[in-house]
Amino acid sequence: MEKILALLVAMFLANCCLAQSDIYDQDVQYNILIDSPQDSVIDAVYEIETTDSNGDSQIYQTASLDSFLIVLHNDMSNQDTSKNQMLFYIHGMWGGRRVNFNKAYKLLSEAYIDHEESDIARIISMKWPGNKMEYKENKKTLYSISDTIARIFLDFVEGANLGFEKRSRIDLISHSLGTELFKEIVNYASENDRLETYFDQIIVAAPDWDIDVFSIDSALYNIQNLADRTHVYFSHRDMTLSISKNLNKQSRFGLDGPKENLVLPHNVYAIDVTNVKDDNNMPDLMTGHNYYRASPIVTGDMLLSMIGYRNGKYNNRKASEKYQNVFYLSMPGKEQKDSNN
Repeated sequence: MEKILALLVAMFLANCCLAQSDIYDQDVQYNILIDSPQDSVIDAVYEIETTDSNGDSQIYQTASLDSFLIVLHNDMSNQDTSKNQMLFYIHGMWGGRRVNFNKAYKLLSEAYIDHEESDIARIISMKWPGNKMEYKENKKTLYSISDTIARIFLDFVEGANLGFEKRSRIDLISHSLGTELFKEIVNYASENDRLETYFDQIIVAAPDWDIDVFSIDSALYNIQNLADRTHVYFSHRDMTLSISKNLNKQSRFGLDGPKENLVLPHNVYAIDVTNVKDDNNMPDLMTGHNYYRASPIVTGDMLLSMIGYRNGKYNNRKASEKYQNVFYLSMPGKEQKDSNN
């Protein structure tokens, strides 16, 4: 096994034209590329992107999950012990398009890797087929391939956690329509006896879930078994989810938050970020949908969750007096009052 490891790492380094001492001192981008040439059929490619000594992008691709994991494990073993977490990212609709993905990845890196308090060293992204113009077409594709994606996803997180004892070293963030894909993964894990604590912290941002999702898909309650804690962020001023509400003829969980009578699992928290308006660019500020990458206050709150802050230790966060496990995030110096969900 050690000879195979050495050979695969040597091949990867040769492809990047860099020495091992250099390769892991830079940003290394890990992507799981999912293509669906036809309904219910997918192809998976594992991609590692680095920069060579001339500053040019170098891409290494393999169909082997084992090869991908070997390089990732070798990379993580070279990281400082205080910065040894991984962040798995599932994008939303159109998020796999090159321009959109690159923008999101840059902002995610700045918020969750470059921050001085962060313990995250690498981002692993799943690019899935959600790039068609029509929302309903993307959703149809999502459902037709979700089981296959779930198997790939679970095989990866199981392999990525190997050798790290019982504590997971992976956080997860899913966004918008990507949260619907993640919900289907939770359902698959529930139905196939694959429920494990794969993650340290789970962040669900602007979920494009039906408002009564926990009643419709009761298996979603098993999200409590996948991580130490799960944090679901929602905003009443999310313009994108308002459009989704009209298309689905059903309110969205990421728009209106949990219903008044919903009892969330003990380690699942809903965070209302309606009152936060500090997105770093005008389009994101107007739509109110991409706060997971564009709002310093929200990304700061998410990072504190990933680091492991407990309730009562957060900045700008106030517990609801009406609803269980619901919190309100505010701009500094301002408080958000309880509102009916």
